[in-house]
Amino acid sequence: MGGARARAEDRWSNAMWYIRGKKCEVRTIRRPIFLHAGMRSGSTYLWAKFRELPGVMAFYEPFSEDLGRMSPTFLRHHGPDTWRSGHAPTAPYYLEYEPLLRPSGGVHGFASEFSYANYFVTQQELPAQRAYLASLLAQAEAAQTVPVLGFCRSLGRTAWLKTQFPDAVHLVLIRNPVYQWLSGWQFYTQTQNPYFLTRPLLIAQYPGDNPYMHLIAQEFREQITAPSVPIATVYEVFLHVYAASTLAALLDADLVIDIDVLSASAAYRQFITAQLTALTSLPLDVTDCRVSQYPIEGGPVPFKAINHHVVTRLLASDAAHTARPPRSCTALPTTLLTKIELSVP
Repeated sequence: MGGARARAEDRWSNAMWYIRGKKCEVRTIRRPIFLHAGMRSGSTYLWAKFRELPGVMAFYEPFSEDLGRMSPTFLRHHGPDTWRSGHAPTAPYYLEYEPLLRPSGGVHGFASEFSYANYFVTQQELPAQRAYLASLLAQAEAAQTVPVLGFCRSLGRTAWLKTQFPDAVHLVLIRNPVYQWLSGWQFYTQTQNPYFLTRPLLIAQYPGDNPYMHLIAQEFREQITAPSVPIATVYEVFLHVYAASTLAALLDADLVIDIDVLSASAAYRQFITAQLTALTSLPLDVTDCRVSQYPIEGGPVPFKAINHHVVTRLLASDAAHTARPPRSCTALPTTLLTKIELSVP
């Protein structure tokens, strides 16, 4: 009992206030944590690190289309060992959603347009989307836990999420785009399931209010809706989506985490640990972070040429010269462009 009480007290920060001369104690729950990342970028690793901490309720991919058709059986059994995930062992991904599961299936409040149609929508109110996310936060807060939302479909709309949930800590995870894409390519070659290769093609069909993506959607309109898409085009569209959405996310990040550097540098892991502790007051341990690298030489597409082409287009557009100053670092657009250019050794 004493241990449980100590853990509960540790989840809350106490402040002393004097009202009409009387000392009162006010308890304030820690800030919600929003983790923004792309698919196959190592986000499940970081989400699981939060999940294993006492006093945390971590929701897996709140915009996943799986949530619209979720059944109790799928919810209780779908985890790293039920598919070729490459993820470390953890409990089934979606257990935290069980109290919100409708008797007819699906998670209460979730709508299909949340997954992709709203991906680049940042300037609309979207009350249903906000209410759904607020219900997740409310569930965690009712249990006196810290809500952690581990997104894989949020990078393009971090501005909307920052506006709607300004009290949250917004973490952005980035990965070498070639390795990120090759992770999806490897999954396809092993399973013949093109899911991770086709998601960027789907996202590109919904440019929302992102001017750069409107140009890409118009240019690739016929190709991205065709029954068969050349593999070089699949990668190029992925990279356009990666660049446009990551740039948008960097501008609204409270902390940017480069998982490639996190995997390689002990000093960087120490720095990120300190930053995460300062932002979240949680004892996160990322010393075992290691994401996979893949052979690029002789790969399925000419990565270097496509990377250079995309960077050139970004530099010629308004996307890399936004008038809205980033909150953390004026060099962030350059950081992204460098990340793309250096992703091929």
